[in-house]
Amino acid sequence: MPINDIINYNTWWETGSVNDIPDYKRPLLHELIKYLDDRQILVIYGLRRTGKTTIMYQIIDYLLKNNINRNNILYFSFDYTNIELKDIMEDYEKYILKKPIKMENNKIYIFLDEIQKLNDWENKIKIYYDLYKNIKFIISGSASINIERNSNESLAGRMYDFILKPLTFKEYLALKNINYDINNIEISASKLSYLFNDYLLKGGFPEIVNEDDEIKIKRYINSIIERVALIDIPEEFHIKNIELLKNILNITGYQPGFILNYDSLSKDFNVSKETLINYFYYLEYSLIIKLVLNFRGSFASASRKMKKVYFYNSSFSYNYKNIMDYNYYGKLIENFVMQELDAKYYFRDKSYEIDFILKNGNIIPVEVKYRNNVETKNFIKVLKKLNLNYGIIISKDEFRDEIIDNIKIKILPVWYVPLINIKTLK
Repeated sequence: MPINDIINYNTWWETGSVNDIPDYKRPLLHELIKYLDDRQILVIYGLRRTGKTTIMYQIIDYLLKNNINRNNILYFSFDYTNIELKDIMEDYEKYILKKPIKMENNKIYIFLDEIQKLNDWENKIKIYYDLYKNIKFIISGSASINIERNSNESLAGRMYDFILKPLTFKEYLALKNINYDINNIEISASKLSYLFNDYLLKGGFPEIVNEDDEIKIKRYINSIIERVALIDIPEEFHIKNIELLKNILNITGYQPGFILNYDSLSKDFNVSKETLINYFYYLEYSLIIKLVLNFRGSFASASRKMKKVYFYNSSFSYNYKNIMDYNYYGKLIENFVMQELDAKYYFRDKSYEIDFILKNGNIIPVEVKYRNNVETKNFIKVLKKLNLNYGIIISKDEFRDEIIDNIKIKILPVWYVPLINIKTLK
């Protein structure tokens, strides 16, 4: 790659500043800045289009504003090129630093975007990390598959990893300049409920926060799914059965929260059980789906069987069913609650089921009932059976507390849950 192409990525070498970056700064940016003085590599990973490149440019902007020499900052993206890291570094030394890196007394900040596109990236970075104490690497990857799979061994002890998730509802409201008083939330309830539904369909992707055209929104979200599931995963794992990936996406889209039965699906899809397990693994570690485990009755462990399958981002369901179907919208809400609470467990036996089980020192059962005037009788019956005295029901718009037979039930609107820490409620 000619040096001019590298220069095009690094306009601050000429101007001294970063152009066209958003004013809004996500919480992760402030967290990453705390680690800039540490030796370890900073790894930012997450879904495509969540803003990893933006946050890297914002860090560069921070460095420039704090008087770091503009020539000591290098950015490069591997998304559309197969150039070698060695060639980039050699050109950087020759044309920009005009001396070997080891002779530079000050720290050099190297930003490498879409690092998973660089073959054997973890070992190539390890060489520079071990040889040059004055290099600070900040790298990003669009999917966690390569990052998680490879870096844990080659870069053990040499990296801190951070996941950049889609915008939270709080962040969405901040970008919309929406103010509310959490202590008098009922005043803003109607407005927040409406905005939540808008947020839900857009999935927290920054580029479409202000998009109102539903067709464009759907195409945008669909492009993310197709790029990761149908291009990134096949390239990374050298797989050819694209139809199987599509089948898994379809069944998840039409039935969010379905119970995973590998034996049954392997027959339905006419593939081996081992192949099916691998494909679910690929989709989970590329942040397209999430598997939720079933707690055993003792609450001491989780069963490897009876996993539930959801989309990592509930907006992905938008592509598969008419969300105006009320029953399906309830499943979409259930998917969102799983996503928002980062739920890892649910509970089910022959007689009872609870949508999600949170562990926060204590066991917190969470049931999703997307309606108002929620009936609590059956939920209380299950809690009694399991010797639990507290539970949460996620409703449509309802605030209510009930205490029956010394069991406390807290009923909360779904749009309120992202604005608080549900695990601290009592």
